[in-house]
Amino acid sequence: MYVNLYLASTLRRPERGLVIEQTSAYPAQGVRTLTFREGGGALDLRLRVPSWAMTAGLFTTAERDRVVAAATATDLPR
Repeated sequence: MYVNLYLASTLRRPERGLVIEQTSAYPAQGVRTLTFREGGGALDLRLRVPSWAMTAGLFTTAERDRVVAAATATDLPR
């Protein structure tokens, strides 16, 4: 799955039983949260890091901190 827009939204993939919720308080805060509400199994998640972001810090429950360069994409296997 490729995430390139960071807007508050919900993705539902009934064929996989997958529900992912994206929350944001933009522009008040620069934090975006992706929460896997339902579903399981392997999923490759690719996140776009916009050029204006300079760098981005990613925080997951499995991996506490990763810094990613701007104008790139990063993969997070799930």
